[in-house]
Amino acid sequence: MSEKKQLIDILGDTADFKELIMSMGISAVLGISGYVLCPYAAPYPLFCGLSGLIIAFGVSNILFKPKRRIMYKEGESK
Repeated sequence: MSEKKQLIDILGDTADFKELIMSMGISAVLGISGYVLCPYAAPYPLFCGLSGLIIAFGVSNILFKPKRRIMYKEGESK
């Protein structure tokens, strides 16, 4: 059975809707967890939350590959 992916256009880039929602969920969970569970006083929870978002970016980048294809015309440089 072939599964048809629902692709959407966001700011000129193509993304799979399901992967976009999953990536947003990962970012929300890690960002809020870093902020709430930080054991230090202000302003360190902000830095812990931002660190969680950076980790979420890396995880999402590994799990979900780009959907775009770049095609070059004959005679164009790469």
